[in-house]
Amino acid sequence: MAQFNVCSNYMNSNIDLSLYNYGLEHCKPGYFGTQDIMDQFSIYFILDGTGSCNINNQNYSLEKGSGFLIPPDCLSYLKSSIETPLTYYWIGFDGINASYYLKRAYIDQQNPIFTFEKTEFVKSCFNEMLKTQSNDDNREIKLHSLLYLLLLFLIENAKIINTNKRSNNTRYSYINQATQFIYSNYSKKITVHDIAKYLSLDRKYLSKIFHEILNTTPKEFIIKYRIEKACELLTNPSNTISYISNAVGYNDPLQFSKIFKKSKGISPKKYKDAAALKL
Repeated sequence: MAQFNVCSNYMNSNIDLSLYNYGLEHCKPGYFGTQDIMDQFSIYFILDGTGSCNINNQNYSLEKGSGFLIPPDCLSYLKSSIETPLTYYWIGFDGINASYYLKRAYIDQQNPIFTFEKTEFVKSCFNEMLKTQSNDDNREIKLHSLLYLLLLFLIENAKIINTNKRSNNTRYSYINQATQFIYSNYSKKITVHDIAKYLSLDRKYLSKIFHEILNTTPKEFIIKYRIEKACELLTNPSNTISYISNAVGYNDPLQFSKIFKKSKGISPKKYKDAAALKL
């Protein structure tokens, strides 16, 4: 373990930020330990391996690219896996604006876990910290500037994640609206163009998000749903093929029969006859 403490006039909780300690840890396989209860914020950045942590009696899984916060006066423990031991950086700090900066990064006692992708940036910041010499007159300024850089990184990282979440939420909303439109209008002669127009979307974009989220195309989704509804109607002996064809959006019974057979492997008539035998 490499741990470095910062003892200076900066260690004053009445200033904006005070850096207390930082370090690098390579856990032994299967390591389990209780973290010291401190009157500071401690942030951990997982560089490699897997494990878990418990913060205020809540368990969280850890892996490369994840991180967590231990708030002041908080009981916690850390566990490293046997097969892939954890390697992590940590940094401890306090100050009158410490919680404010963390909240801007959406990290607090209720949400102590975060993820990050730019591991090389995190490494570079900590490597610069680890390189500073205790006899360097500018050491405190260097270390605190790196602390601010790490907090800025977490804030901007949170913005990117939230933007992606909003984008995903928007895409899922479009899919939900599109499928509801299909459920309500499958009996009509609707097309992919009709759905795109209803949602005010480009047809290519609609097809793209259908593929990304449902792993199918809008056209295939319409056909599948129509065939499902046709199968339900075919279990009623009094329903004719012509009636069912029209009921699920196909004006031409021959076209309906071809599409049904392609989907189910048998004709609508044979499906209906087989369903009748089960009654």
